This record gives sequence, structure tokens and C-alpha cells, in this order.
Amino acid sequence: MDGWMDAVRHILSYSLFFPVFFTIL
Repeated sequence: MDGWMDAVRHILSYSLFFPVFFTIL
């Protein structure tokens, strides 16, 4: 169960990071 929550946290951080990355590019 902990692994699932960790994966969700990673997905959320990536979804927040990608728009910033595209804005820089």
C-alpha cells in the first residue's frame, strides 16, 4: 500500500514539473 502512495506522489510531482519544463523549453 505504501508503494502505491509513493507512486501517486511521484506522478503528482511529475505532473507539476512537466508544465514548468515545457515553459522553459
